[in-house]
Parts: sequence; C-alpha cells; structure tokens
Amino acid sequence: MRRYALLGGRVEGSLSPAIHKQIWQQLGAEATYELWSVRVDAFEAALERARHELAGFNLTAPFKVQALTHLDDSTARAQLLSSVNTVRVEQGALIGH
Repeated sequence: MRRYALLGGRVEGSLSPAIHKQIWQQLGAEATYELWSVRVDAFEAALERARHELAGFNLTAPFKVQALTHLDDSTARAQLLSSVNTVRVEQGALIGH
C-alpha cells in the first residue's frame, strides 16, 4: 500500500485524509493519506523519515520555503517560486513540485 502525508505544524483539522480516501476508493487504489504534525526543529528528521516511508507528501507553511534546500531535485517552477507544495519520493529521492 502506498503512503502519502501532509507535513506541517497544524495539520489536525485537515480534511485531506478523508478527501484522498474517498478518491482512492472510487479509483480502486490502495493508498493512505496521513497527517504528520511536525515541529520546526524536527523538520529535517521528518524529511528523512518521509524519504523512507512515503510515496509523496504535501507541505504547509513554513515548510514550503524551507524544504527547497533539503530536496534532491525540484521543478523549474518550484525554483522560480522558491516554494514547494508537493514532494514526490522516487527511489528515495525527494523531488519538489
């Protein structure tokens, strides 16, 4: 089963897990979407954990800007905007979009 998550400081009220669950059920996909509450001082450790445990993840502020320097690669648009919303994990590499 593929795992995805929202990484952020205040994620408890997010509707993302319910929305993703409904979509994946309709598509017949086997995946989960989790909420990872992350402190600023634990962000780098959360990225390393995500690298090994997730297929991808979304970020909330303030991590959208902070993440850019910790990724293995990112799109030209992410670099232009100096911000990342979505990260794909591909063979252990973190790729920002």
